[in-house]
Amino acid sequence: MDTGAYANRQHDLGADLGSDPSQSSFNRAMQLAKGVLLVCDIGVVVTSRIWVDFELYRTVRTNAGIDVIIHANGSPHLIAAEPLPGESPYQKIMREKDFPFEVVCEKLMSVELQKGDSSMVIDKVRILNTMTDKNELDCGGILDRLEKGDTNDPQYVSDLKLFSISSAALNTAMACKAMSIALRTDGQDYENFYGNNLLEIIANKFSASIVFDDLTSLDSVTDDVLLTLVKLAGPSVKRFDINVKGCMYLTDHSIEQIYFPHTIQHLSFNVGYGRNLTNGALIQMITKIPPNLQSLDLDVCGFKTKSGEYFPKRESSLLVGLSKNVSSELTKLSFVSTLDDEDGGLEGLITLIGALPPGLKSLSFTFEQFNGFKGSMIVEIFKSLPSALEEFSLNIYNGEHIEDNHLRLVAGQIPRLDCLKELHLHTRSHGRKGYYETRLFHSVAEVLSFAE
Repeated sequence: MDTGAYANRQHDLGADLGSDPSQSSFNRAMQLAKGVLLVCDIGVVVTSRIWVDFELYRTVRTNAGIDVIIHANGSPHLIAAEPLPGESPYQKIMREKDFPFEVVCEKLMSVELQKGDSSMVIDKVRILNTMTDKNELDCGGILDRLEKGDTNDPQYVSDLKLFSISSAALNTAMACKAMSIALRTDGQDYENFYGNNLLEIIANKFSASIVFDDLTSLDSVTDDVLLTLVKLAGPSVKRFDINVKGCMYLTDHSIEQIYFPHTIQHLSFNVGYGRNLTNGALIQMITKIPPNLQSLDLDVCGFKTKSGEYFPKRESSLLVGLSKNVSSELTKLSFVSTLDDEDGGLEGLITLIGALPPGLKSLSFTFEQFNGFKGSMIVEIFKSLPSALEEFSLNIYNGEHIEDNHLRLVAGQIPRLDCLKELHLHTRSHGRKGYYETRLFHSVAEVLSFAE
């Protein structure tokens, strides 16, 4: 579906499209949008139109999310970059399992964005020149070079590389979306998913972003599968996300062998609820975290047993291990775990906070169990925070209740954090009084209300 149907004035289309695709009305609309919804016909003919291909190009260049909807077998089907409002990851997977991947992926996993057609040749010329960052938008040489396909022409080779980077980003995104379906569908696998080898598509040398965010609780995710997926991250990859939370057949064998390329700048690694993952293996994995990370999202929660306890127990040594491997370029850290140390666990947490680089802007801690937490510890945590921090989120469950006098001391630390713009604080006690005592603050102002 062409966004121009809504962003452009159809009665004066020429004026809205103009001579520069990057300044067209629909491109300006895309700059304001959070993502793109691609509405496909059953034959996915939309990808044969150069204006649609330009929209897809712009989407992958800006790392915006792509949602795809198609009407098939009597009803609409949607695959989305993010869960729908109120939708859990599991619900997202179940909704998407009936998506007609065999129809869409045949096109979107192989589309070459420079090959779309247009009613006006000049439109295609301008779009191709825009996609290759050329100043002379009306120069038809780029179209001539594509038609000749002369691999001895350095300008053609240069143009083709730029096209390939964008096309590969789209192909990879679609292959990543299909991965969880391939792993849960009888008769399909990631090396032959309706005739597509997902591994080969993702492993192309142009992939800059690989996202597997919906592999949660899959019995088919074994050690071999995890290592296979992580090895897809080649030297061109800048962002790598993998969520295998609740995959019960993962063991230390895979965690200890994981290797992340040093080129990765944004890493999200979720192995929460791993019942067979020890602290020692996780600490060994942490030593392999890329040294130049700008953002890190790490979930290493223990497995929750029927009794409500978490196993294996996560100890302060895990936090200390992370403190020794924090990138000096890190600007964002999110850490989710359980913590059950005999000494309370505060020392490890303070050690980690103290090792954070001064340029850190966003910090988030979630402890789904913090058995050793004392209400007074909240003061020590706030005393240790980097002064340049702009966003801080702290969630602690199953510890002591935070009393008003502790909150007054926390409020006294806020002026030191003069860059802090966003603050989220949520604690829930262990419930030993027969009920849970909670604290929930959504802003700096709410905490400051306790100031003396």
